[in-house]
Amino acid sequence: MDEKKLRVLVAEDATGETSATLREMYPEREGHLDLTDVGSLSTLLPTIVMVNPDLVLVDLVLVRPESIEGIRRVRRAAPQVPLVVIADKSEREEAIRCLDAGAVDYLLKGFMDARTVERALRTAIERNTLSALTDMLRDPVTALYTRDGFLTLGARALETARRNDGTLVLLCVLLENGGRSGKKWGR
Repeated sequence: MDEKKLRVLVAEDATGETSATLREMYPEREGHLDLTDVGSLSTLLPTIVMVNPDLVLVDLVLVRPESIEGIRRVRRAAPQVPLVVIADKSEREEAIRCLDAGAVDYLLKGFMDARTVERALRTAIERNTLSALTDMLRDPVTALYTRDGFLTLGARALETARRNDGTLVLLCVLLENGGRSGKKWGR
């Protein structure tokens, strides 16, 4: 059975560090990567629709001068696709602010090796998958997590707390019958 190719869309400056690292990690002869490179935000947005990537990586240089708004534009173009920011070491704080704008992680130029890029890819896809799954476990009326959704998220949070030697406190309220007390309404 053929393994599915990872479709990655990279929008970066002329250095091409991220693309080079990805090509090194996934040699073409093995056929596990479908990599598309673009060099501008104006090219990136329509390419997202054509390529339907599993992951998008965007260099902050390409979304200047308003990088946060640029990241938001990319998220609006593909809200279901995880987005990783590429930044210079001097732009680290800006990359962190991009996490609030919809990016799931960031990579620093000059510090990209196969292990770092692999971690970022795995984390981004994993978070996106968990988010999609838990969204399916929401009540359609209240948008609150159902019991299964809460247990799924709670188990994940507990696993993370244990791995980091942390503490986790979960509070929940069980509402039965939509919070009604059994009395008829209006009488």
